[in-house]
This record gives sequence, C-alpha cells and structure tokens, in this order.
Amino acid sequence: MLAYISADLGGPTTYTWLAMVYPLAFAAVAPVAGAVSDFVGRRYLALSGTAVVITGLIVVGTAHRIEIGIAGMAITGVGAGITQTISVAGIAEIVPAKHRGAYLGTVYMCFFPMAPASAYGTVLPYFTDWSYVILGNFDVEVGCMDSVISRWTCIGSDVPRIPSSTASQLDRPW
Repeated sequence: MLAYISADLGGPTTYTWLAMVYPLAFAAVAPVAGAVSDFVGRRYLALSGTAVVITGLIVVGTAHRIEIGIAGMAITGVGAGITQTISVAGIAEIVPAKHRGAYLGTVYMCFFPMAPASAYGTVLPYFTDWSYVILGNFDVEVGCMDSVISRWTCIGSDVPRIPSSTASQLDRPW
C-alpha cells in the first residue's frame, strides 16, 4: 500500500516513514502510559487514546501531502501506544477473574482487524482508493470505543459487594 500512497501523495524518498513512525511513536509512549494512568485514571486515558487513534486515522485518510500522512501515522502510533498498554493492564486490574476472559477478548478483538493489514493493504487499493482503506479502520475504532464505554459502565453490576467491616476479616490473596 505504500506504493499507492507514495504515488498519490508524492515523497518517493520519505514514504517509508509512513511505516516507521507508527512503531516509533508507539514505543515512545507505551512505557509512560502506565505512569500517566496512575494520575489520570485508566478509563479516561484508554478512551483518550482511542480518540487519538481516531484522530490520527482521519489525518492519514484525508492527507494530501506525504508530510501530513506521516504526522497522522505518528498520531495514530501515540494513540495505539496508550490504548494497547492501558487496556490490558486496566482490565486485569478492575475486572473480576470470572469475567476477565470476556473483557480481554473484547480488547483483543479491537487489535484483530490490524492482523491481516499487509494482506488487505495490498489487495484493497486495486478496488478502491487507499484513503478508504485507512478510513475503514475508523469504523472499527469507533466500534471498539463504544464497546469499551459500554463494558466499563457495566463492570461490577453483578459482582457482590463485601461490606467494609467484614472485608478486613477476610484473607486476601494479595
């Protein structure tokens, strides 16, 4: 797909940055995301990260110059570094063990559309414009954001609460 983007946006010497800036931004943000989530909160940081990914996809999909496309991929990498780090850590922290598999499955479903990216990135531009391929991920991210919001509002609805007076008497595994 880089060949199509390079032909459309120009930049025959810089188009490889489209592929390289995403993991660089991801690697720069991921180690810091956990510390930031301690101050801001995992829920809000995860939703903000998803919004950043959506913003980056819009920037890349509507780019008319290679520099704008590279900036959009950097924005997408920052958002992905936040969401992928926080989502797994947050779910492991706040979801009871009984429900953890369903919640982690929902999160990994959000990662799933990117698995065959090289395959559909090569085939789809034959049938449509490359920007539609990028913007097609926008719908997936909005669906994931909706799933995260709906799951987080339901967390704990069927989990029995222990009164604080008896909670101190229980043996806790930690």
